[in-house]
Amino acid sequence: MPVDYQRLDDGVRGAARALGAARAALAAAPAGELAAELRADPLARHARAADPRWLERLAGEGDPLALALRDHVRALALARASWPLRVAGEAARRAPPATPGLAGAEPLARASVRELAARLLVEPSAAGRALYAATLELRAGPVSSLALRAHERRLEAEAELARGAVAPEPELGGAPPGVVSRLCDELLAATEPWRELLLAESARARGPGWHGVLGAALGRDAGEGWPARLGTRFLGEVFGRSGWLAGRTFEWPRLPAPLGATSFVRAFADLGRALVDGAAEGARSFAFFDAPAGVRREARAGLMAAVALERTFQERVLGLGRARARAQQRHLAVAVAQSLRIDLWRLGVGLALRRGGAAAARERYRELGERVLGQSPPVSLCGVLPRLEPDDPVAPRLAGLALAAPRRRELRERFDEDWFRNPRLAELLHAEDQQAGDAAAAVADLGGAARELVAELGALLD
Repeated sequence: MPVDYQRLDDGVRGAARALGAARAALAAAPAGELAAELRADPLARHARAADPRWLERLAGEGDPLALALRDHVRALALARASWPLRVAGEAARRAPPATPGLAGAEPLARASVRELAARLLVEPSAAGRALYAATLELRAGPVSSLALRAHERRLEAEAELARGAVAPEPELGGAPPGVVSRLCDELLAATEPWRELLLAESARARGPGWHGVLGAALGRDAGEGWPARLGTRFLGEVFGRSGWLAGRTFEWPRLPAPLGATSFVRAFADLGRALVDGAAEGARSFAFFDAPAGVRREARAGLMAAVALERTFQERVLGLGRARARAQQRHLAVAVAQSLRIDLWRLGVGLALRRGGAAAARERYRELGERVLGQSPPVSLCGVLPRLEPDDPVAPRLAGLALAAPRRRELRERFDEDWFRNPRLAELLHAEDQQAGDAAAAVADLGGAARELVAELGALLD
């Protein structure tokens, strides 16, 4: 019997929607015991679309849609295989401690690993951060082990589906082998000249120590002009007035807490993802719209996040004078550059885990932690800070951030320096979102895009 491509495509669309909703709900779950519905298999009702038996059948079809569907089915099957360990890891993050606290840390006696990590990033005093860090080191071991084990379970599932060895790096849409590793290595090397500047700026803003660098990436010293609350009203004012949201069907994303300027950058990116997700829901073929890695989605996220770095945004939306706008633009660029290097650290650890297991991941964690933060956190925090997930989105996110750089240059040339406020841009993006994606073309010059990203951020850091 021939494959009903449209039926399978609709099934994949529904399964991807259910999986995305489950991931978001799990991430937003409060402290304490996870509810039963959060622990449940989100693809149980979509088992047909996530059935790995499709892979062999679709591979022999020779139809482009069959091959696109095959990639999506494979991604769903892998997500389903690692879901129980993902849930176990989230439960461990939220669980009250099983070990006693340190002397002088009685207020933290019932704090979970998740709470400790969050407090560590925002604690203003060096003494307080040191206490949180020491308590976290004492309690994070089981969470670290579960995070690494969830990754390993996904790799086992990859090997089962491939009937052989695991690929040395995650897939990135239509990118050829080796692209993710090159992106990681080249961006680490290209941003290395910023190391001393970023560490000095972090020490100035947050004090010495690796935890000070992580906290500085929040951009708390770039806080002028932002609203006290981060909500849909502000996002609507920024993007709605120029038509970005007109005629769109989408779900507002769950917005991050306003911990610093980069929280707003993240919210802009999340809105970009939501707009692309909404377009994918209305696409004739879900599988053709974007590859499972979501590079198209992440390129839009990177484009919208970068709006916050524009001087014209600082002046005309946040209402800062030219000198203050330039100063804040630089402060925000420092936070974004540090966030970029933290993501590269995270990607490097994931690649090491894929190639050499947990021991190699911990060694890479120590090595890159020293390189990025000036000193490595304890290796018991590997997978905890920064967190690792079995289907870690960091590679497509970095690719999207890079691809947004040449796109911004093109848009400035076409629509001037306040390109993001031009209604014709909104019309252009809306028209693009009606078309099927081309994953291979999107990443064809990822290296060139990454170099342009580094040049642009470097200019802001000067």
